[in-house]
Amino acid sequence: MSADRFAQRKAAQGYRSPGMRDACCNCVHRSAGAITFDGGRATGYDCTLGKFLVVPQGICDRYAPAVIARKPTPKKENDQ
Repeated sequence: MSADRFAQRKAAQGYRSPGMRDACCNCVHRSAGAITFDGGRATGYDCTLGKFLVVPQGICDRYAPAVIARKPTPKKENDQ
């Protein structure tokens, strides 16, 4: 019950988690694999554009959001 209350508070405030904000963690130029130093937690990525190490929360002027592929919805028999 309390989880719903906190979710409502976050939504009302416009809260966005780090994965939802524009940052290196969701940029098309970041490496596919994370660099981990801290017990398996993602602590960095390689920037494929600039060829340097970046932190997940970082951002630059060349940020480009990664496109998330969606599965196509099946067509109904009546659709053309």
